[in-house]
Amino acid sequence: MFAHAKISAWQIVSFTTSAGETYSHVTAATLFEGVRNGMRWFADPYWKGPKPNLETVFTVTLVGDTRSWKVRGRTTLQKLGVTP
Repeated sequence: MFAHAKISAWQIVSFTTSAGETYSHVTAATLFEGVRNGMRWFADPYWKGPKPNLETVFTVTLVGDTRSWKVRGRTTLQKLGVTP
């Protein structure tokens, strides 16, 4: 299921709120590291938008690629060995 977890490239990590607004962050990392980086970005006090939580489903796309992956925040931390 996570065969592409080792891809290290420019990624767009995004999430959509219940109001239908989408927020994105660009990062360079593996799939799970990219989501973790996005989670950190959106949790930063300087980010004034909505704050995703561990149950948020992030969509990850590679720049220049039409494929995308959906990853829950909690799954990301578990795969990286981080305690939520």
